[in-house]
Amino acid sequence: MNYSDKPFFDKEQLQQIERLKRCTECFELMETAGVVNHEYFCDLYDDVLNGRETRSIKAAQKIKKELTGTLLYLETVEKINPGFQDVPKHKWIFTGIDVATNQPVIIDLDDLVQHLLIAGMTGVGKTTFEWNLIQQLLQMGVSITMQDYQNEGRRAVDIFPDLLVLPLDKLPVNFLEPVGNPETYFSHFFNELVDLDVLMPPTAMRLVDFILNLVAGMQPGDDYPSLQDFTYLLHNEAKKF
Repeated sequence: MNYSDKPFFDKEQLQQIERLKRCTECFELMETAGVVNHEYFCDLYDDVLNGRETRSIKAAQKIKKELTGTLLYLETVEKINPGFQDVPKHKWIFTGIDVATNQPVIIDLDDLVQHLLIAGMTGVGKTTFEWNLIQQLLQMGVSITMQDYQNEGRRAVDIFPDLLVLPLDKLPVNFLEPVGNPETYFSHFFNELVDLDVLMPPTAMRLVDFILNLVAGMQPGDDYPSLQDFTYLLHNEAKKF
């Protein structure tokens, strides 16, 4: 082999160069999306930087897949409708395009503090919309708790790698079996859910009253309702309104 035919870099050096390019691209995406300090993306970036070659490539692909779409949405919104400039970009929640005006529909993150109703016929994309909404919120560092009554959450396991699933019928303990005084126990239990932003305070108060009425009607030896039983009872109660 002539010296002129010899590659300037060997295979290992080329891999190091490609890894550096991946790290640079991923960091720029994370910086633009405002998730440089987000634990999930930091873990992925660590794989890009320090993982084996295959793991590094897959981690980079995941970062690009999850962030490129979000950045494209933000860029599109910024160009089409500068009226959203009064809302900080890091608080933009992209929900779709208004078919009548072809304008993007944006929700301010600060507006998602009350209930949100998503309505539509079967198959129009309600669940897909929810996954997209959850994905954006997770990228903003918002913790998500979801109660799944229709078994739609089975798809979430593949979408969200850090998902913790707690089937109501397989919990090792019954959280609705009080320890000590029932009124004190249930007040603390539902207030904990308020502190976790799972319940609004008025809802927690009504649930305490509801379950205390159930307990008052129990006979000695009766089992306390499980979370699954409690959910069923609440559904029946809601049908009365």
